[in-house]
Amino acid sequence: VTIGWCADATRFACADAGDGLEDSNFSCDTADKAILRLTTELEFVQSVMSDKNLRVTATEEHNFHDKAFAAKMDFFVSEADAAYESMRFRDALKNGFYGLQSARDTYRDACTRSGVPMHKDLLLKFIEVQTIVLSPICTHYCEHVWREVLGNKTSVTRAAWPTTAPPDRALVTASDFLESMVSKARLQFMELSGKKPKFVKGKKVEVDSSSVTPPNHVCFEISDDFPEWKKLILAQLGEWYDTETNSMPKDVMKKLKTFAVSSPVLKPKMKNSMQVGAFFIKKSEEEQEKAFELQVPYNQELVLKENAEYVASAIGVSSIEVIHQGDGGDAEPGSPVISFKTL
Repeated sequence: VTIGWCADATRFACADAGDGLEDSNFSCDTADKAILRLTTELEFVQSVMSDKNLRVTATEEHNFHDKAFAAKMDFFVSEADAAYESMRFRDALKNGFYGLQSARDTYRDACTRSGVPMHKDLLLKFIEVQTIVLSPICTHYCEHVWREVLGNKTSVTRAAWPTTAPPDRALVTASDFLESMVSKARLQFMELSGKKPKFVKGKKVEVDSSSVTPPNHVCFEISDDFPEWKKLILAQLGEWYDTETNSMPKDVMKKLKTFAVSSPVLKPKMKNSMQVGAFFIKKSEEEQEKAFELQVPYNQELVLKENAEYVASAIGVSSIEVIHQGDGGDAEPGSPVISFKTL
């Protein structure tokens, strides 16, 4: 079975196969791709070591993307640490490789679109952190990077585990919010510009983009509060949530239905109330009790305006606008309404 794969690619696929009582799922495709991923990563590491154009500034001068990248590294390292402690190698790989890779790729894209070089110290930290965190799985690759590329004299297996600051949840969440808004707005822009393929009854319909004038301005309509009826649902779900077991009662949907029927505010919105409740219950499986918070832990307006140049470049417009929603709008905390126009 292992013919054609190196030890690290095999161990990578074994870690990704899963832990616990469920059947493992060793994927030959994962092993094949691991070779390409590690080779590509080695090329990136070598390019960083030789790049003379990277930015070098004091920590106090870090911009939003620098700070978000550093915060995400702290987050993924702490998650990988917890996964290793409990012998969950798939989660260790998910955070220690895929998570860190995603954070680096997002940072690289943001810097490119903002016209600002990446920060050398942060990239060196990323390389060191990922090499150590991945070393229990891909020891040979990490040993090569650690000694031959980074120039360390001792083995990576003797390196101390990376020291990290407590993850800045607000900053990580703010970065995720920014990327989500850029992604959603970019899709809408492509549709309005005729650049996104349309499908009618499952068949692709060609769009003549030359006859479409693309918008050049995007507006984000934000809100700091949920509608009152959603606040009732979130507050009640928060009371039912068990923080010790990080779970909801097994009959939570039945309890929610009873609660909605007894509420003069929710009863007229019965169907919507159940759908919203189910959404946040599902969300709590990943975010725990934070899923029921009534406000986001960051300033939406500040995040968008501070990164206006990046947002405009990533979407494909020349300018952006951020306004606060009036009464009766559809915007919610962390979920602005996006609209386009031509100025």
